[in-house]
Amino acid sequence: MSLDTDLKSGAQAESLLSNPAFKNAIREVEQTIHDAWAACPVRDVDGAHQLRLMLKALTDVKGVLEACVDNGYAARDEIERLRTKVLSPREWRGN
Repeated sequence: MSLDTDLKSGAQAESLLSNPAFKNAIREVEQTIHDAWAACPVRDVDGAHQLRLMLKALTDVKGVLEACVDNGYAARDEIERLRTKVLSPREWRGN
């Protein structure tokens, strides 16, 4: 991805992660999975495993969004570094 794309994606991910409706949805889904897991009979190993996978997938989605935010910050810093870079005469002439 380009720096501009990373910057835009990071801003969108940050907006999503800070959105109260999104936070509430994640919290509710997570609680529903935990409740189902707690109610799952001990002998239902497959059911418990599926619930664990659901919880992991939810955590992975949040992790991907958080990484996207971090990439956006890194892109912003790199863009700023490139804007403020002092060129030597040789670099300025393209040699």
